[in-house]
Amino acid sequence: MRTGTFSEASVVKRIGETCVSAWLNKRPAMKIPDGLYRGLGWSFRPNNGSASHNLTSILAHPDGTVLLAMPGAMDAPTFLEQLDFALALRDRMYEGGVRRKDAEEIRAAAHLKAAESVRDRVRSAAYRRMAKQPFTISTFPLDLFEDLQKVYSGN
Repeated sequence: MRTGTFSEASVVKRIGETCVSAWLNKRPAMKIPDGLYRGLGWSFRPNNGSASHNLTSILAHPDGTVLLAMPGAMDAPTFLEQLDFALALRDRMYEGGVRRKDAEEIRAAAHLKAAESVRDRVRSAAYRRMAKQPFTISTFPLDLFEDLQKVYSGN
């Protein structure tokens, strides 16, 4: 995603206007020799949701509350859709920068609604997992989505 999605002008502009970004490569030893992930047979630009064992995009409020986490690679339009979801959720959970008392109910309901409306099974399952419990940057389990690709691809 670093050389694809995050290089797209529309993504760079939106992130620059709305966020501070950081990334963590969960498996830095995985390299892309000759355009393929070693041993996995994936192309350099995997389909949306693939590589869920290695990639997770996390969008959080400045207080550390995770608004959205989504597994796997995403193309620019899909990433921007997820960014819009997180920003809209932030606006519902926080009024004037102050966290609402019912923020967790708002968060859970938004994720469940998104799970119902998205067609992709991996993304739907990710939304359902996000609805189950709140996370902060420090409590987010980096392995939360590792099984999703395998479960839904039948591998």
